[in-house]
Amino acid sequence: MKETEVRSRWIITGIVFAVCVVVLAVLMRGVRRNTLDQLREVCRLNEQASVNELNENISGCKDITETLDLLLQEGGNGEIHEFDSLCRKIMAGKNEVACLQLARDGIVTQTFPEGSRYSDQKYLFESAETREICEYSKNTGAIVIQGPVEMNHGDPVVIVRDPVYLTGEDGKKRFWGFTIAIIRSSKAFQSAMNSLGSFGYDYNLYKTEPLDTDYHLLNTSGQSLEKPVEVTFINGYCSWKLEVEPKKGWDVTEHLILYYCFGMAVSILITVMVYMMLRISGDRRRFVYMSEHDELTSLLNVRKFSADAEEISAQNGLNGCGFGILYIDINCFKAINDNYGHETGDDVLVETARRISAAVPYSCYRLGGDELGVLVTEDLTEDGYREIIRQVNAYFKEPVCSGDRCIPVSLSIGYALSSVNGTDVEKLRQAADQRMYCEKQKYHEKRERREKKEYREKKEDREPQDNGMSDTGRIES
Repeated sequence: MKETEVRSRWIITGIVFAVCVVVLAVLMRGVRRNTLDQLREVCRLNEQASVNELNENISGCKDITETLDLLLQEGGNGEIHEFDSLCRKIMAGKNEVACLQLARDGIVTQTFPEGSRYSDQKYLFESAETREICEYSKNTGAIVIQGPVEMNHGDPVVIVRDPVYLTGEDGKKRFWGFTIAIIRSSKAFQSAMNSLGSFGYDYNLYKTEPLDTDYHLLNTSGQSLEKPVEVTFINGYCSWKLEVEPKKGWDVTEHLILYYCFGMAVSILITVMVYMMLRISGDRRRFVYMSEHDELTSLLNVRKFSADAEEISAQNGLNGCGFGILYIDINCFKAINDNYGHETGDDVLVETARRISAAVPYSCYRLGGDELGVLVTEDLTEDGYREIIRQVNAYFKEPVCSGDRCIPVSLSIGYALSSVNGTDVEKLRQAADQRMYCEKQKYHEKRERREKKEYREKKEDREPQDNGMSDTGRIES
């Protein structure tokens, strides 16, 4: 029983720990998903801030060409006086601007700084690379941004072209040409990209040509991105795409270690508490069992007998149901102990308790020594009690074996029932005990008569033999 209880305790504890681990895994999965969502949301917010800054940078590049456009509009004749001086002022503090140009009728006529290695095509409407884009810009009036383009062994650049229209004397607007700003792509958008880098992100910036849908890499942190957050936007009749990903990737395990350790600590604590509760409960049940049961026979003890009998007596007073008591004593139990030893006597007592428990459908008790009791919880007649006694005795037709000895065992059984002897427990016990004593007296008297008869029979068997021997002796003598 104890081994079963210990095994059950460990099984339950294991199940509790497994449930805690499963719950922790589910919670950790939720926390991981929530943490990852937060990480992506923060990434999106930083990415959007960079997109806003990129839009400002692109608009700043377009503003340069628009400034030149306004200067041409003021002159009215398509000329800008002191072009170099004005360009120098416009480019002051703008390291991203590599070169400014004027292209009348699509032919580049003025460049600042002169002889710059960053130089646009001289004849825009004749070059295969620029003709289609320039035609589109001329016809729609849209400021277009072309690039990234590598020119004259310089850094990759983007080229901003603003179509200029001057109003003639007849009041009609006619295409004049383009104002052009050549922007170093590595510097134009670097401040926005640096912001991403400082916040721990890798990035790739792409753009398309005005008349194309293929993305071309414009700026990058140099690292490959596996599952980046993407944002696309339109500016300069081009589609731009920014990809952003944390430098450490999307693995949030580092963030969850503290939660995991705390969860495991709680799981272990709960498991230990459950184990201790089960152990305390088991110890309590065991102590209760020990307080109510006889250690040798495992029957209920005399204290439990008194408590149960009083409870049944009280119930009898309420509902009028009868009950009774059987008192049982093992005949010649002292002789068994004296002749065969106390170990054999204990075996006989244990087997007797087992057989009586199997013979009756009621609770059995050890009242002390070799005295046993049965509490009959039904309202039976005296014939019913005699039938119970008959059933009990039937279980003792076979001897009780202890080791290599088989010992015949008989019982003296007395009874008392509430309908005859009253409901007072003590009086019932005395009545049952008295009747058992009478049965024991009958057993001893019967045994004594049997022993005397056996003695006489043996004596009679010996006497003829003795006489014959005597006669023979006399004849011989």
